[in-house]
Amino acid sequence: MNTPIGRRFCWSSAALCLSLLAGCAGPDLQKREKEVVRRLPEQATDVWLLDVGQGSCSYVACPDGQSAVLIDCGSSAAGATSLPSVGRWLSDKLRAASSATVLVSHPDKDHISLLRNKDGVDPSSITSLYIGRSQTEYPRAFTDWVAQTKTQAIEFNAGEFRKADTRFACGAAKLDLLTVNATMNPQTGELGSSTNADSAIVRLSYKGNSIIFPGDAEGKTERSALENARNNNLDISGTSLLLASHHGARTETSNSPAWLNAVSPNAMLFSARVASSYHHPQCEVINRAAPLVAPVDSSFDVECGLGNAEISSLAVSSRILGTNENGHILARMTSGGTKIFCQKMTPACDEQLSDAELPR
Repeated sequence: MNTPIGRRFCWSSAALCLSLLAGCAGPDLQKREKEVVRRLPEQATDVWLLDVGQGSCSYVACPDGQSAVLIDCGSSAAGATSLPSVGRWLSDKLRAASSATVLVSHPDKDHISLLRNKDGVDPSSITSLYIGRSQTEYPRAFTDWVAQTKTQAIEFNAGEFRKADTRFACGAAKLDLLTVNATMNPQTGELGSSTNADSAIVRLSYKGNSIIFPGDAEGKTERSALENARNNNLDISGTSLLLASHHGARTETSNSPAWLNAVSPNAMLFSARVASSYHHPQCEVINRAAPLVAPVDSSFDVECGLGNAEISSLAVSSRILGTNENGHILARMTSGGTKIFCQKMTPACDEQLSDAELPR
């Protein structure tokens, strides 16, 4: 059973069988039991791209079976999923982790609204927290939530870059901080005040796979990330899965051709609700991205905005994914590649998620 539930059953079964035998076979088999149980979770890094409507919420189950990373979690317009159910689902996952890190790309509501005490993510298990921009820019509900965690909110520096950033513990998987607070850095010539442009862009990699989380990055953010990667000899091309900048917006040159071509993603995901007032993703961005990602066997329709408060749809035949079409999405990274599981299937998905695995 190649699902989180199936894997847990297999690990538990292995541990149970070995435990029963250990009572008869002594300390050598007990040692073997611990080795098996510890090694089995190293097979995969699971990344959940949760359907929170118009917003972003990504949960990483690290391959050590003990660490977890939450990258943003908020919504400004819920979709089909109950947001309290997402909060409960995440709280259960984070409570089970021995190390739970939260990365907040920037202070916008659709990236932090579930990081609050009421119907949100339980703060009691959070062991480390990093935020874009200054904490003074975050709402009171967020700072109250931070006060209930086991840590303090640590602000990033201006234009910060860290290759294999050890602040984010995730077993054998690693996170690179490509840029953050880009407009605050005079060295880049990008001085400005846009909250979106100061989004943290992070890259998660494991066994030759990679996923990029750009927050609400604008063109200047993407340029900063590309410059940092180039100056530090970090190859970010051939990305397995790219989350669209700013939910698929085209304003302020988000999702620029230079960025998409440099990252050259195998698949692209839009975390958005087209029927919201923002009409993300924009059809122009989907048209720009579709030729760059991997093809699929048959075409299917993707809803998108035209930029004039109208909603349209495009027929695509490439690996375009979105919470609007696919609901909750799981990207599983293993030595064999990145496999995409979807709540609602389209030709861009590999397999369907079971209802038992989903927030409800």
